[in-house]
Amino acid sequence: MENTTTTHNARREFLRGAALTTAGLAGAGLLAPPARALDKTLTFGDIPTLRLLNLPGLPAGNDVKVLNYALTLEDLESDLYAQAVMRLTTGGANKVGKTIPGLGLSEMQPDVAAVREFAAVEAAHRDFLRGALNSLIAGLATRPRKYDFGIESKSREEVLAMLVMVEGTGLAAYLGAVPKLKTKLFVTAAAAIQGTEARHTAVLTAIQNELFNGGSPKPVAPLANDNNGIDRPIDPDTVLAQVSPFIV
Repeated sequence: MENTTTTHNARREFLRGAALTTAGLAGAGLLAPPARALDKTLTFGDIPTLRLLNLPGLPAGNDVKVLNYALTLEDLESDLYAQAVMRLTTGGANKVGKTIPGLGLSEMQPDVAAVREFAAVEAAHRDFLRGALNSLIAGLATRPRKYDFGIESKSREEVLAMLVMVEGTGLAAYLGAVPKLKTKLFVTAAAAIQGTEARHTAVLTAIQNELFNGGSPKPVAPLANDNNGIDRPIDPDTVLAQVSPFIV
């Protein structure tokens, strides 16, 4: 449904550049652990980072925190999409072990086709970020988590609405995170992923309008009278507060 060549090229350049700029980083004491285990709302301060060292070629070790923040969101999104595919089609079980009964929709339905395709893209985003971080130092990437979205009881319309909401949050999250990046190469990679999130949001909203919204369609992007047609960024702590309830 979309051409991802530009995004894939950006990913390759990200990996190549990251490997060059962080050569020689391996060693004890570089990885700062989260401030606490997840016993309440996750915050940006909990996201793993590199302790800043005076290293040539790495202008901001804190960029690792931003990339791990992006990975946290992509890990959640990819799991949500996997569960959404189960719910819309033949069912399955999430990583917590909860059974998700399927609604039995045809693969030809527009929501099923888009959700299955975008599920693969979100998994690629997750694997790209995790692989890039761990290629610098083994274990640098934030660990995978388990999620419970309550999707087993959601209707077809509710599943699609949840995906639209989460994609929109992801879009705003990247807008809020990119200014925190100091390394140009990382900015390029993050902006490329953000563009994909924006297209996902537009496509899913269009399908939502086709299937459920009838004569009251939702805009697929901000209108001219909505912040001059410009998407609004959301800061990391606000985003993490929104997604924390889904983390088991």
